[in-house]
Amino acid sequence: MNSLIIYESFHHGNTRKVAEAINEELKGTLISVLDVQTVDLRQFDPIGFGSGVYYDDLHNTILAMGEREPLEGKHVFVFSTSKKGQTGPHANIKTILEHRGALVLGDFACRGYDTAGIWKLLGGRSKDHPDQEDLAQARAFARNVRKQMETDNGSL
Repeated sequence: MNSLIIYESFHHGNTRKVAEAINEELKGTLISVLDVQTVDLRQFDPIGFGSGVYYDDLHNTILAMGEREPLEGKHVFVFSTSKKGQTGPHANIKTILEHRGALVLGDFACRGYDTAGIWKLLGGRSKDHPDQEDLAQARAFARNVRKQMETDNGSL
């Protein structure tokens, strides 16, 4: 298994922390979406896509990557951080990835420090997130991804 985690973590580093926790378990390559042009995605499986949530969707750079990269037959997963920590905003990227022929293994979301809009004036919300419990859940999610890969591919 040669995993790749591509993430966008723009404001507070929330998503980077989750990406690092997932990568602790998968022991693969971790790269910012800004640097991904230098990487050949064909050599990686699974591939994780993660970002903060912006207007109920993942960051446009992550969406664009899912739309343009060769993903046929690749195992992929999605993760995000947001004020609510819900997986609903993953629907669009999961649809994109499935239409590109990728096999979606699952998704993970947790709360992240949010200072958008009025929350900036109020000091933000979910200030202490992702916390240690969130990161432990991200690592557990990664272990599940690994188990799914082992089931699909035999012993790794």
